[in-house]
Amino acid sequence: MTPQRRWPWVLLLLAAAFAYYGSYYRHGINFQDEGGTLTLQTQRLLNGELPIRDIELGYNVGWFYPLMALFKFTGINFVALRVFFFALSTLAAVLGFLTVEKAARHAGLKRAAIGLGVAVGLLLIVTPGMTFKNYNPLAAVANAWCLLGFILAGRSCDASSQEVPAAPRRLRDECDGASQAPTATRASQLRRFSGAFAEKRWRWALGGGFILGATWLVRIDLGTLFTVLWLGVIAAQLVDGKARLRSFGTSILLLAAGIGAMHAPVLWDANRRGFGADFTAQYSAFWFDAAGRLGIKLTPPPPSKSRDTIIAVPVAPQPPKKTGMSFGGKARMTWADVQATAEKKRLNALGLFALTYAPLLAVIPLLFLAAARWLRAVVQRRDSSLALAALALIGAALALFPQFFFWRPDSPHLSEFGPCYWVAVVGAFALLGADGNSWKLPSRFLAFWLVLHCALWCARIIPDRWCGTIAARENRDTYFEGENGVHIYEQKKTAEWMREAHRIIRENSTDTDTLIAWPYHPSFNVFTNRLSTERLLYVDDAKAKPGWNENAIARIELRKPRIIVVSNWAINGTEASRFKTWGAATYAHIEATYEKLGTYDEKEQFEVWKRK
Repeated sequence: MTPQRRWPWVLLLLAAAFAYYGSYYRHGINFQDEGGTLTLQTQRLLNGELPIRDIELGYNVGWFYPLMALFKFTGINFVALRVFFFALSTLAAVLGFLTVEKAARHAGLKRAAIGLGVAVGLLLIVTPGMTFKNYNPLAAVANAWCLLGFILAGRSCDASSQEVPAAPRRLRDECDGASQAPTATRASQLRRFSGAFAEKRWRWALGGGFILGATWLVRIDLGTLFTVLWLGVIAAQLVDGKARLRSFGTSILLLAAGIGAMHAPVLWDANRRGFGADFTAQYSAFWFDAAGRLGIKLTPPPPSKSRDTIIAVPVAPQPPKKTGMSFGGKARMTWADVQATAEKKRLNALGLFALTYAPLLAVIPLLFLAAARWLRAVVQRRDSSLALAALALIGAALALFPQFFFWRPDSPHLSEFGPCYWVAVVGAFALLGADGNSWKLPSRFLAFWLVLHCALWCARIIPDRWCGTIAARENRDTYFEGENGVHIYEQKKTAEWMREAHRIIRENSTDTDTLIAWPYHPSFNVFTNRLSTERLLYVDDAKAKPGWNENAIARIELRKPRIIVVSNWAINGTEASRFKTWGAATYAHIEATYEKLGTYDEKEQFEVWKRK
């Protein structure tokens, strides 16, 4: 299909995204999500504070450069930030459409290719993933799109199981008659195709390098995983004879060039502003941490002193850590958890339980089938590109799986994993269907499962406002206007207490005063326009290492924040994760040195304290 015939469908997706996101881009503000965090962090960066050294970002610095540029144009604006992330979701949906359409077209599904692509694109629009973390699905889908283009570069859409690699259009007639051609002619065709293939592939390798570099700058863990996937794909093409050693080296160099080109200006800026060492150190710190979680014993370099470490606190010897793999985070929901859930919420719990394990029932069969197809094609010296493309898509889908399955198996992180998963499984399903009759029987069962899974996905994710969907509109029709572009619609009772809290905080502090919100409520800083003095905005019982209370009290007395907001939220779902449990000493100090101005929100019980 020509690019001209795809444009109307791209425009359709853009129109659908504009209408869908436009209906709720100003609805709601969450006090436990990334929106307030990113707004406050970007505001502080624009004020001259340094990434990593002054503010622990939680992500790599590339996450924030576009946000700083945005706020340079709009001013500090919470709603503009949300629009920006919806734009990222729109781009992910368009790339998802192009990826699935290309996969289906190369699999010979000419009539169904557009339909499958549009369906997946619309699904990505309707369930975009947790708002303000839309970089993650976009990075995964963009890498999947580029990997697919790299593998299928120069391949004719009409060839799926020829004995010679599929050729470009100008060589198609010769390739179609390859079975009757003498050996010398076949070798000549292969040489000619290798040149045409490499001619197109270099563009995808260089473009993939830029996308991979951007991925590294957004999240180091995703950059690591996708680098391994890219290297595996390039090596696989060398093994199956589709690429020569010279072409293999060229692909590696182009990939590295793209990564280097993306990092060079950031590294220059980091060195110029004085956080270059901190920027580069976070890469090795991640790899040492990842090795430790996998049970590999390495000695990391000593960490630099944190800005939040005011006093040195003697730490009692800790018991040795258990060996083996450890990922931390929340425990996955079990059947016992479902049964123990209150009847009113049991259906939601059942849906999350099913969706936690459902992806494995699609990914594992597709993974083994794609690997078997690729090995068979290599042994028989047939075109292996479709099977390799399916393997690459499945690998891309799994990039966001560990953070959901092992660290945060909840609905927001499930929704974040979903976009690339749906692109990958539908694309891989189409690619593996190109082998004809041998695929018909298993494909029927898998197709039925994917349809059932998609229906369950929509039923569970769309009504969940934490998943970035239109559910954010529900019952939010009362207008609230705060500072920093927090011009939103909220539930009536929420808007009322926000107005009161806004008034109380603004009356009892000035624009130069600071506000701390523990354990994780930076939206208070945003809608009242009060900066924080804390390097780390998120803290829980896992991050509060021995000595945290002593240092928190020391920081309070040194910096004297005018306002402190505290909630007793069970941040990790356990009693031990409540602030008044692990931060009891700090809370006692707040009670002694601060005056309580009020408690807001019946559920969250936000306590607002003013310095005496």
